[in-house]
Formats: sequence, C-alpha cells, structure tokens
Amino acid sequence: MRKTKKLTLALSVMFLVTALAACGPQVADPTPAPGTSPGIDLLTPAPGATATPVFGPASTPNPAATATSTFMTPAPSATPTATAQASAETGSMSPETEKSYASVVKKADIVLMGKFTKTLREDNSTRDPSDVKKPSTKYMSGVKVYLFRVDTVLKGSVKLKEVEIALDYSEQNLLDKKPATINPNYMEPNFDDTVILPLFYDPDLKWYINDQGIEPQRFVVRDDQVVFQSVHVDTKSVWDTVKPISLAEFKTVCKNNK
Repeated sequence: MRKTKKLTLALSVMFLVTALAACGPQVADPTPAPGTSPGIDLLTPAPGATATPVFGPASTPNPAATATSTFMTPAPSATPTATAQASAETGSMSPETEKSYASVVKKADIVLMGKFTKTLREDNSTRDPSDVKKPSTKYMSGVKVYLFRVDTVLKGSVKLKEVEIALDYSEQNLLDKKPATINPNYMEPNFDDTVILPLFYDPDLKWYINDQGIEPQRFVVRDDQVVFQSVHVDTKSVWDTVKPISLAEFKTVCKNNK
C-alpha cells in the first residue's frame, strides 16, 4: 500500500512538471533544423516567388488594367502629319467650282487671254520657309511651268507680253518617300488654243498661278464664244447648264468685276 502511494505521488509530480513546462514561455532556436524553413520573411520572397507589398496591391498590375497617361502620350490625331499641313496650305487638289463667269472673274486677281507657247520646266511651288528662293525639302507641290503669250489683260495689271504660267501637277510628302499624287485637275495645254486664265501673281517666284483652286481653271475661245474647259470630260458639272457667252460679254463681266 505504501509503495502504491509513492508511485502515485511520483507520477503526479511528473505530470505537473510536464504540464508547467508546456504552458511556460518558449525561446525559438535561431538555428533551424536541417531541411526546415527559418520562418516568415516579409522582405525577401522565396526563390521564384513574386513579392507582394504588405500595405497595398501587387506591384505589377494586370496588363488589361494599365492606364495610359493623357499628359504623356498624345492622341494619334494630336500631331498633324507633314502631308496634312502642306495640303492645308496649298488646297490645289480640292478646287472650288464657281457657278458663273462673274464668280470666276471676281475671285481671281488677274485674268489673261492668250496662248501657251512653250514648256519651260517642272518646279516646286512649296518653298523653304527660311529662303523662298529654295524649294521645300519636306513637301513637293509639283508644277509644270509654261511660257504664255499675253494677248489681252482682261483684269489686273500685267505689262509683259510673255509671262510664266505654273500649272498644278502633283503633290508629294518628301519625308515618307511615297509616290507623288497626280493632280486630277491638271490639263495639258494645247498650244493652238486661245485661252482665258484666272490667275494670281506670286512675287517670290515671279510667275502666275491658279493656287487658289479656282474651277474652271481655263476657258477656251472658239468662234468668238467663251467655253469652259475641264479635264473631267465624262463628269457632270454645274457648267454643263451654263450657256456660253460671247467674248464681248465676257470682257464686260471682267470690267464689272475689277
């Protein structure tokens, strides 16, 4: 009986010590056992893993959710191309069709009657902004230059008997090296025709040119009648319904629209 009590007491003491040890503070061993992790490190990710900030979302956003800064990246249409800038300046490829002899004469600074006599050269009517004596190296407004015999000055003041006439022929952006666009309104002159031309004088290049896109750009005098001339022979025009007038009547129109 005494041995049984001693054995029971010893077992109770051992259980109490074990329980106290389990409930007391524990000190972590700074040296991990072989093959085990040293613990959680909030700064250094495990090999092959992506670090995620503790106080915010992942540092690499979803590509579909990436926003484009409107201050750093302009819209595609925000920067005009060289072709668009030059086309806005010339306007020669989109002529405005006048609806009467009077409107053609009124719009032009000079109206000449005479004949084309000689082909002179091809040139560029768009000039270098820093030196108008030099052609532009960025944009080509191609013109064909002809010698013109002046028979009658119907409007304006021209003292020479022969002048240079520049006819719009093509346009090309020299920076992108694409082929030139031929002006669909260009008409090769017939040296046998007596023609009337609405024109403007270019003091820098010393030639006369219809650079304001007046259409019709040319009238032909036939049997004392002034008839409009167009390269678009198969295209209907408001001028199909305009009755030709006599040369005397046309001169009166010019006199009334100085």
